[in-house]
Amino acid sequence: MPNEDSISYEDWVRFIFDRTDRNWVWKEMELENFAWLQDSSINHEYFCKLAEKPLPILSSYSHDQIGDGLWVLFFPTTELCAFEDLSEHQTVQALEAFTRLALNLIAKICPRDTPVDAKSNNLVEAFVMLWDSIPIWPNQSTASHKRIFHKWIDELQNILEIDHPVCVESALEGLRLCALIDPDRPETITFRWIIRNRDPGGTYYKIAQEMLEYRRSVRGGTKEIAKFEAHTSTGNIPSAHAVFTRQKAFAEHAFAQLDDAQFFTAIAPGLNSVAVIARHMTGNLLSRWTDFLTTDGEKDSRDRDAELAPFAADMTPRQQSVERHQIMLDWDLGWVCLFMTLASLTEADLARTVTIRTVEHSVSLAIMRQLDHYAFHVGQINTIARALVGTDNWKWFTLPPGATAEFNKKLRNRK
Repeated sequence: MPNEDSISYEDWVRFIFDRTDRNWVWKEMELENFAWLQDSSINHEYFCKLAEKPLPILSSYSHDQIGDGLWVLFFPTTELCAFEDLSEHQTVQALEAFTRLALNLIAKICPRDTPVDAKSNNLVEAFVMLWDSIPIWPNQSTASHKRIFHKWIDELQNILEIDHPVCVESALEGLRLCALIDPDRPETITFRWIIRNRDPGGTYYKIAQEMLEYRRSVRGGTKEIAKFEAHTSTGNIPSAHAVFTRQKAFAEHAFAQLDDAQFFTAIAPGLNSVAVIARHMTGNLLSRWTDFLTTDGEKDSRDRDAELAPFAADMTPRQQSVERHQIMLDWDLGWVCLFMTLASLTEADLARTVTIRTVEHSVSLAIMRQLDHYAFHVGQINTIARALVGTDNWKWFTLPPGATAEFNKKLRNRK
């Protein structure tokens, strides 16, 4: 291919995709010598054209060839993903082209049983990892950067809705990266999708797990301040949020004091372990709060009896550790579902009607019902945990015995 300043669309496609040696792009760093390959406008124009109708022109190429071609397009020398030399309008077009590429190429040529492990397929790897090539601006320093960033999230959400595992994997990976910069929208989109498309222990849950662990380590965790005396809102929904927050923190305070063996211990025949209660509460959270206003609170997909079934008594320490980790991931997702739903409600919604097991409730009553239910189980969790740990070793969430008078005195004297 001559070193020219311009190239036809057909020659561009042949140069990018017509290779038989896999991973050639990593061997030919002289790509930088091609002036047209570094021209953002040419690559932008041709990439958008390719994304519109990729199959007629790419149908003769193997997955490896297409994957290597995509690596070239996402390679920094092309500046297709760098956007630095593109206008905001061109950048938006390029992002929309990624969605069309997913819909018109990836979802049509990748079998549905294609492993979503990126390294199993060069084409899959290129598409899943393409988001690593797109720069994001941590400080969102300009209005244009902010608009482009949110357009990126819009397109990731569109790709997430394409019913194909490779598209889903790619979109979730992109949302995970976005959440490192500005977590609110990417996390909300991800958690809502995962809650509705449950895949316990699978790849999608692992991405949610990464988001939740990042939230804990960097953003202060899912635990929120749970002090009633600091709560002054007069709204019913903020008040419910404050109590739910305290219930969650109360349960997690007990979890933290149990080792894995204690977590799965039933202290008497016929009683539930903390693990069983946590699993049951999670099932309730996901069932009641998913599509809260529009569907019955008892979802057909829920298996309450399975939630309350005892765990095997002969679990190895390794099995207990793995199972507990999964229970806590599900627990976090359940509470995320609750808090996202609460945040979407208005005071006017409290008078609306929802159903739980076909029985009509006002929204206000349905919220109170859940507050009552979770308080009951959180009390159980703490009673069982204290019995296992022993009162002498117990770290109190509430005031320890004998401390009430001194605490009340401090509250009165702080004014």
